[in-house]
Parts: sequence; structure tokens; C-alpha cells
Amino acid sequence: MPSIRKRNGLWQAQVRKRNTGSISKSFHRKSDATKWALQQEITLQSGSLISKQRDDHTLNCLMNRYLEEVTPHKRGKEQEGRRIKRLRNDNKLVRTFLRAARPPVFASFRDTRIHDGVRACQVRE
Repeated sequence: MPSIRKRNGLWQAQVRKRNTGSISKSFHRKSDATKWALQQEITLQSGSLISKQRDDHTLNCLMNRYLEEVTPHKRGKEQEGRRIKRLRNDNKLVRTFLRAARPPVFASFRDTRIHDGVRACQVRE
């Protein structure tokens, strides 16, 4: 069942399904939100909705894109660039697909860094 709520002066329609995830969109009129939500729910139930999330991206792709698009506009771009490049040296971390990036993956990375002798102040818990 879709949920429709008033948010920031607009009507937000949200449709959720356990394995597919959620889709939301905002409208100026409640009737438009209701129509869209019902249409999306039918699409989800029929299985013809194509997921917007691409499953073939890895953390390395994400870090590269961030390094190219966001980092150059920051004041501390040199330092952040070095940190990201250091992170990309960990093959196990950068080969992780985004769909599999869960807290245990990052905890394992943190524990490995601590075990390798990185000072405790460099690893935030």
C-alpha cells in the first residue's frame, strides 16, 4: 500500500516493497500523488519496474567519482585526495559491490587497519 504525506508544502507519495526497495516522488496536488503511487504499486507487483540502483558499481567506482567530482571543489582537496588514494590501496575494500557494502565490511577494514599498526587516533570508531 502506498503512503502519501504532506511534506514541505508538497504531497510526497512513497511506494515500498521488501526486495525492490522504495520509490518516492513529490507532487503539488494530492490527487496526482495518489494516481502516481497506485500506478507505481501496480508496476512493482507486476515485476516490470527496473531498479534505478545499478548493481555493478564497486566502492572503487564510487571513490573515483567522488575524487573527480566533489574533492576538487573543497579547500582541503590535497589532503582528502591523499586519503582516498590510500583507501583505494585496500583491494578487499575497493572490490566490494555497493549492494554488499554493509557495516561488517567496514568494521573488517577498520579491524585490519588497527591490526596492521595504524595509530588508534587515525581510526575513528
